[in-house]
Amino acid sequence: MNIPRKDDRTELDIEIDFSITDISTARIMARDAAVDRLVKTKASVYHDGLKASIIFTKKGIKECVNQPFRNYLKKLSLIYYGLEEALRLSEYDGCPEPPDPGKEHVVSYHYFETSIAGRPAFFNVQLTKQGDYVLYTITDSRRNNKKSAQRA
Repeated sequence: MNIPRKDDRTELDIEIDFSITDISTARIMARDAAVDRLVKTKASVYHDGLKASIIFTKKGIKECVNQPFRNYLKKLSLIYYGLEEALRLSEYDGCPEPPDPGKEHVVSYHYFETSIAGRPAFFNVQLTKQGDYVLYTITDSRRNNKKSAQRA
C-alpha cells in the first residue's frame, strides 16, 4: 500500500485484484476487513485539522461500502487497505451545514477531502450529541445529491 504524505498527495495507489472475484464478494471483503481492523479493535484516528479523534462504527463502515461512488472499486480498495490512514492524511474541509431534520443524534457534519482515483472524495464525519466524532460515509461531493438538487 502506498499512501502519500499530506503535502505530496495525489491519490491513493491501492487496489484489490477484483479479477478473481465479483463485486458482491469485493464489497464483503472490504466491509469485513475494515470492521475487523477498526470497529472490533475500537480504533480511532486523531485528525490534526479537527483536533479530535474520529471513531469507526459498523454502521459507518457499511455506509462507506454502500454509498455510490464514481470509481467504486478504488473506494472499496481504500476501505479494504487503509481507510484510517487516508482519513488521518485528509484535509479538513470544515463544517458547512447543519444536520438533516430527523437526525436528532447529530450535532453537525464535518468534511475531510482526499483523492480517490485522481478525483476529489470526501469523508463525512458526524459529531454526535454524545460528543463523539464518527465516520459516517465517503462521497464524491461535500453535499449529498438530494440537498444539492433542492438548492439548485
